[in-house]
Formats: sequence, C-alpha cells, structure tokens
Amino acid sequence: MRYITLTDIKMSNTNIFDNYSLILNSKLKVSQDYSIKDINKITDKILNLNYDDSNLEIQLEYLFIELIRNKDLPLSDKICWELICEKCALVYSKNLNKKSARSIRMKAIRNNFLIREQKEKYNKKNLNKIKYEEIGLFVWDCKKISEYKVFATSDRENLKVVHKKKVEKKFKAGLPTQIDTLSSGDLTIGSAYSKGVYFLTKNGALNLNHFSMPIITTFEYDQDFFYLSKDGVLFKNQEPFYNFNNFTNTVWKARFIMPFLFVIDWSLDKCLLRFNIENSKIEIIKLPEIFIPNDICKHNKTYYVIDKMQGYIFSYDELFRFKKKNLNFGKDPGKLYDPISINLENGKLCIISWLNKYMCKILPF
Repeated sequence: MRYITLTDIKMSNTNIFDNYSLILNSKLKVSQDYSIKDINKITDKILNLNYDDSNLEIQLEYLFIELIRNKDLPLSDKICWELICEKCALVYSKNLNKKSARSIRMKAIRNNFLIREQKEKYNKKNLNKIKYEEIGLFVWDCKKISEYKVFATSDRENLKVVHKKKVEKKFKAGLPTQIDTLSSGDLTIGSAYSKGVYFLTKNGALNLNHFSMPIITTFEYDQDFFYLSKDGVLFKNQEPFYNFNNFTNTVWKARFIMPFLFVIDWSLDKCLLRFNIENSKIEIIKLPEIFIPNDICKHNKTYYVIDKMQGYIFSYDELFRFKKKNLNFGKDPGKLYDPISINLENGKLCIISWLNKYMCKILPF
C-alpha cells in the first residue's frame, strides 16, 4: 500500500515513466489529509468547463483522488463515464502541441485510463481464445525480420532482436517509435523524437540515414524511397514531394498500405488522413467511434484501427464503414492498455499496448 502524494496528484515528477507507472500501481490509497469531495459535482464541472478554463485541471486532480479512493467499488451509475472519458481524450488531444500543457494532458489521460480499467474490472468476458506473449512495458512496435522479431522499446538499448524468446542482439537506435518492413525484408526504424531513420538489414547491420528532423516512416513505391517527417513533409528520394502542413499539426504515426499513406496526428481527434501516392489525393477519414487513432493495418478488405484511449480494435470495410470492435481495456493478458501498435503476423492481428506487458494475438474479425 502507498498513499498518494501531492507530487502524484500534480504530476510534478518530470520522469514520464514514473508517471505512467503510477497509473498502473494498484496499491495506491488516499490518506485522510484529503477530504472527500462529491464525485458527481466534479464530473459535472469537467463536462461543462471550457478546455482553456484553468479550473479544469484542478477538477481533473480532484477526480483522480476520488477514483483512487473508490477504486474497490463499482463506478457510480449516475455518471455517464463514457462522456467523461471522451472529454479527457479531447483535453489530451487539444493540448498535445502546447509545450506548457504536459501536466493537464497527463492528468486527463490518467483519469481516462483509471475509469476504463474500473469499468472493465467487472467484465467477465471469456479471454480463452485470445493468445498473448509477454514482452514488457513501454514497447512501441514489433516486426519480423527473417526468423527474428525486432522490438522497439524504451530501454537504453532500445532495439531488441529476439529469436525464440531469447535476446540475440541489442542496439541503440535513437528513440524508436515505429518499425516498418521493406520489400527486401529489411526493416526501417522511425521515430517521433530523434532525427533521421535507421535501417536494419537481414544480416544484422544497423545503419543511420541522416535527416535534420525525425522521420516517422519510410516506404517504397515504384522503385522510389519515401520518407515522412514528423513535421509533415513527405520526401521522395531525399527531395520534398508533398507537405501535409495544411492538414496536420504534427505526425505521430503513419503507415503505408498500398496505395495509401495513412497519417495519424494525435491532436486531431476522431479522424486520420489518407494520402493516395498514385495521384496525390488527400482525404480526411472520419472515425466517430474512435477518440484518438493510434495505428492501422489491413487484412483482405478490412482495415483495423486501434484507439489510444480505448481498449478496442475497430474494424472497417474499404469505405471505412464501421463493422465491429473487439477486445477490452485492462492490464491482464488478453486486454489492451494504451494500445500503440497493430500488425498482421502469421495470419493473426498482433496488438501491443504501451502500458500492458502482454502482446495480444487474435484472428482477424
């Protein structure tokens, strides 16, 4: 048992991993120093306050305290918790590109996660058909190269090459956040935080391609190499080809699914951008079921999208008409907690969560 402190409530710890680990701590308690507040009034205020109201952050702090205080009880059925989660998601996205707003972003996402975890605690959904693999916390992505798996992690040596669950090699590759596969079978390692892009070849060599900005993803089309930067510039063989600045603030993730480049900006809620590499046509794809899309893949004629704020995989047809959703939120094996990567491997959807140490594996649906 550990009592929450003022540092916890204010999230004044500058170590982001400590702040996320705090969310995962199931032994937190509230001391008698913090008087009980009416959670109904707190949530009413959160729903009704403007995003730029300074009182909103204070109410998010109060909500955190009451959620921890009552974590062993079912959530009140007098509150529409889904609306609270949506408001928290929007607080996060609307403050994403404000350097001074890290505190309120973290408080919003923290409450969203705690609410969803509490909601799903009493969900007895059968998880027997969900396969999983323990990979650890704070993993960004995973791809296969030959008979090996390569993980982008948050460790000091942050690129792990694994064979049959044994780590064969480790590299330092900037601050990797995404891995993509080239037609040769080699991998590219992109980042939303460090400059350039790394190439990992099948013979195990790691090489850096220098750029003056972070490169999110690299892909091939018609014998040309394309590189998408964090600030929204698409390069063709190192020369600027297209600029997404009119449509996006910052690119956090992107995937090329022939012939489309899907661009994800966490500050744009309920949508993603689709760019046709063949004719340079760009569309905004509306996804009303999703708060903040975090990754996308395709199997046959179905797209699969994960939501940073919800523990679901959403499936869509080729016209992006919603079909189904699957999985649930949580820390247990077979659940998702801040899902960050989805990929098709050996006929199964493999989903990595940043805050769940288990990678889920399910059949396409």
